[in-house]
Amino acid sequence: MKLKVGFSRPKKLSPLSWLIFKAQDWNKASHCYLTFFDKRIQQEVVFHATWPRAQLLTKKEFLKKNIVHEEIEIELDGKIRRKTWTLIYSTINKPYSFYQLLLTAFRLITGRTSSDKVEGGYICSEIVGLVLLWKGLVTEKQVETLTIKEVYNLCKNK
Repeated sequence: MKLKVGFSRPKKLSPLSWLIFKAQDWNKASHCYLTFFDKRIQQEVVFHATWPRAQLLTKKEFLKKNIVHEEIEIELDGKIRRKTWTLIYSTINKPYSFYQLLLTAFRLITGRTSSDKVEGGYICSEIVGLVLLWKGLVTEKQVETLTIKEVYNLCKNK
């Protein structure tokens, strides 16, 4: 599976996107996602966590509301590929985690991480962060509060 990590922002800038830009001091993207070509439907698809839930949709649908900054291909070995497929199909329709977003903001503001473990919900950078964890690029502790900018830098410097 050729997997790409994408970085985007909404066409209509929302207050949350604007805050993400400001908090991470980077205005290239306020969102990240996974994208790959689905042979069954012969289309590129996007998997991402957004309000109100994690979802899988065609790239064509995704582009109706989003502007892509960049997509970076990452190589996956067989074991990580299987884990990624399991992640995608077990996470579809899981809720978006505003609490986790607040924990990320807390880390950016204070430089400290919370000991809270977030269960059940996801944010976009966590989903991509799990793939980066399996590739050995981040620790388990880092996954829950990665910023989009940090994910981008990790993917660019892999």
